Amino acid sequence: NQGVCAARNTGLQKTTGTHIAYLDSDNTWDVDFLKIFADFFMQTPNAETAFSGQKIYSQLDDESVFTSIRLNEFYPRMIENKNYIDLNCFVHSRNVFEKLGGFDLRLKRFVDWELISRYSLHHAPHLIPALVSNYYFNKTEDQITGIEGYSQNLKTLRNIISGGPLSDNINKL
Repeated sequence: NQGVCAARNTGLQKTTGTHIAYLDSDNTWDVDFLKIFADFFMQTPNAETAFSGQKIYSQLDDESVFTSIRLNEFYPRMIENKNYIDLNCFVHSRNVFEKLGGFDLRLKRFVDWELISRYSLHHAPHLIPALVSNYYFNKTEDQITGIEGYSQNLKTLRNIISGGPLSDNINKL
């Protein structure tokens, strides 16, 4: 009951794999997600971070309806303005976590945006041009985008980012 950042940091501390991928309970991966990322990292051994495209669904009554696709090259200025890379389609090496730390405990929302932004300062993520992740809006009533306020959490994130280099503003594990 310490929040999503503490829970994810606990998982990061306990993991032993060379690469780390995330899957929230209200989203899904296609069956080949892990194989595609594993193949990419084997073929690109110096890559530290990567992300794929993502299919977006909205919940209408009892049905998930496909609405759009997120698929764009990585642009540092774009990620500063809007998080267009979801954590569920982002994979990073264990080395990046060990160098830059885990999730910032001050945040309740936008935790993926902060982590991806910080990691991207040092290791620009590679785009894997595949739609192998599925994001569902409003699938559950306790989805963080519905229970955590947008404006105050965005203000907290902006304060963290503008307070100096992101690497100076994290809680190291």
